[in-house]
Amino acid sequence: MTVLAIAAGGTLLSVTAAASGVALFQADPLRRRDALQVLRIALGATALTGAVAAATRLHDVLLW
Repeated sequence: MTVLAIAAGGTLLSVTAAASGVALFQADPLRRRDALQVLRIALGATALTGAVAAATRLHDVLLW
């Protein structure tokens, strides 16, 4: 499970970094808009993953 989490985190970090670079440095407004959309999705997935991980840990600690 840990290796899967590390791989998923690394992939998400790579996608976020690439989208950030395109959003900041792309001259074409359509590509910039698309990159911002990808960045929002990636950051939303990161926040959701963190919330689920925190809820799972709290469940394990408080109910077991």
